[in-house]
Formats: sequence, structure tokens, C-alpha cells
Amino acid sequence: MCAPATPGVRAGVVLSFGVNDTVHEAGVPRVAAGASIANLQNPLEQLHTMDWAAPIAGPPGVSDAEHNRRIVALDTGLAVECAHPGAGDMKP
Repeated sequence: MCAPATPGVRAGVVLSFGVNDTVHEAGVPRVAAGASIANLQNPLEQLHTMDWAAPIAGPPGVSDAEHNRRIVALDTGLAVECAHPGAGDMKP
């Protein structure tokens, strides 16, 4: 992560992922749900340490009902991770 270019301006990054992780390849998700959730932890921790805002945009739905069920399941796990103190902090 780099420092903000403009002193005094609070930096932030919008994070969004999960749809690609839940695509099935050979009958299994491309990325296991636990690994997807773990992949969110590191950037959230780094951004919180840097006092950067990190709003999370949940994975959008797609046109496949079964894929959407996997997305919803992953989204639930991501929401639990985002509920930890400091995760996605948007303080002014």
C-alpha cells in the first residue's frame, strides 16, 4: 500500500470480491470459502493500520441460481469478517 498523495486527505479503498471465487471448476468452487474470507483479512488489517477507510462492496448476484446460492453463502462469511472491530472503518 502506498501513502496518500495529498496530505490531510483521508485515503480509502473499496474492496469487492467473491463472485469469481464461487465459480465452479470440476464441481468445486474455484476458491474455498474459508480461503476467500482469509484473503479479506490481510488487506483489512493493513488498511486499518494505515487509518484508511475500507468499505466492502459485497459480491453481486449473477444469472445462475445455484451460483447465487454460493455467493450468498460466501457473502455471509464475509459479513462476519467485516463485523470485526476496525474492518471497513468509515470514520471521518
